[in-house]
This record gives sequence, structure tokens and C-alpha cells, in this order.
Amino acid sequence: YASVTIDLRSLALLGNAPSASVLSSIRGAFVALCFLPTALDLIAKDAYPTRKQVVASLEMAIYNLGSQGLFAAGLYFLDASFASFLAQASVIVTPFLSKYFGDKVPTSTWIACVVALVGIA
Repeated sequence: YASVTIDLRSLALLGNAPSASVLSSIRGAFVALCFLPTALDLIAKDAYPTRKQVVASLEMAIYNLGSQGLFAAGLYFLDASFASFLAQASVIVTPFLSKYFGDKVPTSTWIACVVALVGIA
């Protein structure tokens, strides 16, 4: 996954590079395509989300839009290796935030974080 950052940074350095908003839009379209089969399957089964699920999904979409937009814009200002480190560091930061806000984080997650930290160090 971190190599995508380097590829995007290389693309951003081109003379006729697409803007950060175009990069984010393309990425979002590909993500939506990945969920399309599941969405069509649920529609065929008449299994629609509850209001609470829709609100939670919209909240996550807004967070994702903001983070991906900032990430794409940051590629124009940061070194690609540093951007890759930040992207991968989120894997490690998330369990700490979950623990801070009172969620139970399994031991296997902490082990995975150590392995991820070793991988990006």
C-alpha cells in the first residue's frame, strides 16, 4: 500500500499532473466500484440499512473524504517516503486512539501493530 504513495507522488511531479481533487475522485470511484457487487446483492435481497447505519456510513465517508483529500494535497508538499510513513502509521495510531476512547483492543491487534511498526521502520 505504501508504494501507491510513491507512485502518486511521481504522478504529482509531472508537468501535466492531475489535481489533488481529481486524484481523490478517481480513487473514490474505484472504491465505490469495489462495493458495487455487495450493494447490488443487498438490494436484491431487500436488505436495506437502518437510519443509524446510514448516518454512521455518512460520518465515515466524511472522515475518509477529508483524510484522502489532505493526503492527496500533501503529496504536492511532502516527500513521498514521509507521506508513505504517515499513511502506514495510521495502522498503529488507530488502536491507541481506540484504547484511549475506552474500546477494548485485543492482544492480537497489539501484536499486529508491532509487526507493522517493524515493517515501516
